[in-house]
Amino acid sequence: MRLLALFGMVGITACYAQVDFTTSPSSESCYVGSEFETFIDVIVYGIANSAGVIEISLAGSARQWNGSMPPLQTVRLPARPGELKWTFPHVAEGVYAVRVYHDQNNDRKLNVNWRGQPVEPYGRSGSCTLLKNSENFHSCQFFHRQSPQLVEIGLVTPENPGWFSVF
Repeated sequence: MRLLALFGMVGITACYAQVDFTTSPSSESCYVGSEFETFIDVIVYGIANSAGVIEISLAGSARQWNGSMPPLQTVRLPARPGELKWTFPHVAEGVYAVRVYHDQNNDRKLNVNWRGQPVEPYGRSGSCTLLKNSENFHSCQFFHRQSPQLVEIGLVTPENPGWFSVF
């Protein structure tokens, strides 16, 4: 596991982690916080093939969502057709958003066409979608207060832009 940064902020301890299980499998997890922390289970549906990896990121603020700060946790898992489940451990109660994309060419970015529309499958929590230019933290957020919390995300593809998220 590669730990990118660990910050202590006023009354809050945040854990920023990026884990890449495609190159270094590990059972380690990032744990910092209190006994009130819980888990978020993410199920990704609609994985069409085993090319590349599935990247799942958990953001806890608009700044983490828009990229000005790293996400709380990010994991990259080998793609396999069908569905994939991942559990984000030790997540305190609060407001979060999850983004997923199928990095089919393993270049560590969501590829888009000249109009800015994704050409790789992707999904988000909540009701946001890139195709409607409504992707922001507030439209993708959910309140996490119980464990386990289940977030189900269906991947949107250029061929099937209709189903994007259920939770």
